[in-house]
Amino acid sequence: MSRKLWRMFGLAIAVCMAALLVSCGGATSAPISGGTGLGEVVVTVTPATLEVKTGTMQTFTAVVDNTSIEGVQWQVNGIPGGGGDIGTIDKDGNYTAPQFVPIPANVTITAVANADNTKHGNASATITGTLFPATVIMSPTTAALQIGTQVKLAGGVIGPADTTVVWQVNGVPNGNSTVGTITPGSHNTAVYTAPATVPNPPTVTIKAVSHAEPDKSASCPLTISVQAPTVATVTLTPVVAVAQAQTSFTFTADVINDSDDSVYWEVNGDTGGSQTYGTIASEGGGTGVYTAPVTVPLDSNRVSIKAISNGQPSRSSSAILSISAPPPLGVSVTIAGGTSVQIGSSLSLTASVQNAPTQDVTWQVNGVTGGNAIYGTIVPLSGNTDQATFYPPAQVPPQETVVVSAIPAANPQIAGTIPITIELAPVTVTVRPSKLQLGITQQAEFTASITNLSNQDATWYVGQGKSFVQGGNATLGTISPSSNANVVTYTAPAAVPANPTVVVKAVSEGVPSAYGTATVTIGLNPVITVEITPSDPQHVQVNDSVGPYSALVSGTDDQDVFWYVCSDSKTCYQDGNGVLGTMIPYPDDFSKELYLAPPVVPNPATVYVEARSQFDPTAVSNLDAITIQNEQQQPQVKIDPLPYPLLPGGNESVNATVTGIQDRTINWSLSLPGGGTCTAETCGTVSPVQTDNAPTTYTAPQTILQDPYTVNITATSNSVPSAHDTAPIVITQDAEAFVAISPAQPDPIQAGSGNRITFNLKVTNAPPDTIVNWTLGCISEADDGQWCGKPFSNKGDEIGCLFGADGNKHCSSGDKSLNQAGNLAVEYGPPPKLGTVFSPNVCASQPDENGDGFIPLGVVMNAGNCPNGICRAQVCIEVTPGNKVLVRPLP
Repeated sequence: MSRKLWRMFGLAIAVCMAALLVSCGGATSAPISGGTGLGEVVVTVTPATLEVKTGTMQTFTAVVDNTSIEGVQWQVNGIPGGGGDIGTIDKDGNYTAPQFVPIPANVTITAVANADNTKHGNASATITGTLFPATVIMSPTTAALQIGTQVKLAGGVIGPADTTVVWQVNGVPNGNSTVGTITPGSHNTAVYTAPATVPNPPTVTIKAVSHAEPDKSASCPLTISVQAPTVATVTLTPVVAVAQAQTSFTFTADVINDSDDSVYWEVNGDTGGSQTYGTIASEGGGTGVYTAPVTVPLDSNRVSIKAISNGQPSRSSSAILSISAPPPLGVSVTIAGGTSVQIGSSLSLTASVQNAPTQDVTWQVNGVTGGNAIYGTIVPLSGNTDQATFYPPAQVPPQETVVVSAIPAANPQIAGTIPITIELAPVTVTVRPSKLQLGITQQAEFTASITNLSNQDATWYVGQGKSFVQGGNATLGTISPSSNANVVTYTAPAAVPANPTVVVKAVSEGVPSAYGTATVTIGLNPVITVEITPSDPQHVQVNDSVGPYSALVSGTDDQDVFWYVCSDSKTCYQDGNGVLGTMIPYPDDFSKELYLAPPVVPNPATVYVEARSQFDPTAVSNLDAITIQNEQQQPQVKIDPLPYPLLPGGNESVNATVTGIQDRTINWSLSLPGGGTCTAETCGTVSPVQTDNAPTTYTAPQTILQDPYTVNITATSNSVPSAHDTAPIVITQDAEAFVAISPAQPDPIQAGSGNRITFNLKVTNAPPDTIVNWTLGCISEADDGQWCGKPFSNKGDEIGCLFGADGNKHCSSGDKSLNQAGNLAVEYGPPPKLGTVFSPNVCASQPDENGDGFIPLGVVMNAGNCPNGICRAQVCIEVTPGNKVLVRPLP
């Protein structure tokens, strides 16, 4: 048979086989039991609903349609194989109910198709039978109270369906006047009021008793005293709670008997929680917002929530929260990234959204979208919101751990969270000079520089190996003073020790675990050494400076040095040169020097700075490397102009300029100079909080705690948060009024065009409808606010006209003006032709050679809190010649 016939025969067989498969059901994707036909995988679980008694087994069956792969993976409440509290299920679908009825009692059995793990079927099982033994939870568990005062109580029961409690004091329902009384509230809360006199004994017992099982209770011993106690009491509400995975629940903590009523929060012993057991964010006012993890923890669906007094960390209160399962294969989100960050650095985070069509998320820090100056800010990557950078605040917040949340656009009701602990940069101690040679009895000065700590004092030791003596001794040399100092004098011993090298150690008195050392080699003869700082590699742009540099000369009292700039360790030039850069005196301290980079990057681009003792030029310092770079404009934010002082309740526009980047978006925030929480009552408000090449409006608080009162406003670049600027806003009853015309720099207008420019007036620290006087000409330049001559010919055909909001027109540069309320706009219309009579004014000394001219537009407001009673503002209107000269009709 020919090859062509064989190919035709093979094709015929293939077609017939395909027909048989379709017509005879040979393909396993054919519908069964009323399936959907060829299409998506469908999973059906039977029985769909039922009750299962505790400790018994029930078999579930899964049927998978439209695929030849029939296997499934079984889950209970989204957990593969289930768990002890909710029951377990094996690979064959055999479900074993737990020993006790879980909370909640309903569990979801899920079969996930092996053929397509995005397809699943569910069944609902209600667990009945043996309940958890009643466990009563109460807050507080110990307390102290002054006579006649009150404390909040909270109780709850885990186990029975009836979770209510009843209250007792010393066995008396709700107490009495002798032992104190309890007033029950809603949701298992109550208020205990201490009696008017101290009972005998002074300690009473408050009990929360299970209503369903009266033999189960929790108690709180409470001590009553005449004077206010000093031991804090913490009450946490509620003490029993349930939250579904990736949803939130709010707790409240009340602290009494301490001036600091704030708390920090833990989940299962971790401050701020964890991604395994859930996170909790401190949002101020004793509020903690708990967010459950993505899935129910494998070891237990219950977590412990604890509120701990910041003022007295030994005092706390706890609650129990049960985590219920998320919807099977519902939207979920997880965050990957570090869980700690040092102040001054940043942290990259990535959110991953499962079972959703989009990865878009919204980022929050402690519940604040984008964060703020207290908790830190988070900036999403432009065009890719699932990636973001977290920038910690300038100070460690009251609760050192903050919670970053990613809220998916696909389901804003849930959130993925990650706790991030804000840490201070590590404290380091540097002793300089770090290495020294001295002769016997020779003296040298040592300095300790302590970073990231305000306390710069150190305790000083001298030693060898592991043996150190505070202040040293006659054998190794002595140090004076030996404590509470960052600058000391070391005196070498009278004889060279057996081991001539000794170690000088400075231990930080603020953080004793931090220390720095220097080595001293003792010889018979005096030695002169020079050490310069900074000594770490520097980078500088062309025509810019770096430093200042200082030199420490040891072995002589003469501290004078010569400064050199070197191309390498051997080729050096005193004071430098035009190619390598030069050394110049530091203006603030002539004992120090600045390095000034040349206008062109040298080859090679790295140069070196050194100092040589003038007393002994052979004593040469260490080299410090400086790399010169071409000019690179760094992103900068500047608040300009600076905000004016405001009256309480007043407002003003605040503008910030952004340079060095194209993105002009600014995030605005407020803070208090001394720290503390900003609210509308304490800081005022800023709106909008984000602007794009536009000003924001700051509104001062209605009342101030002191006069004057200061609030800081910060403008932060949205794309480069390290670029920011802060300006103070002073709020005082003595704030002066001022006016500002907008636009401040109007576009030119053509004579005879018939166009108009609209001007508005911003009145600050005075009623916005205060009557103001609009004028053309130089009237606004006069100290007394009166007409200052005739710079123009008093005719509208040469200066133009002002049009008021009521239709009135003013076309004179004389002492007449257009009077109206300050919150009403005016319009300027140019003359039909450009005038030729100009008088010197602040806008232009004379028309330019092309005949263009500037016309001043001024406004005057009389108010008691204006400077000298008069507020003025002025702008310049450029009027250009028209192509056609229009003639005004004769009146």
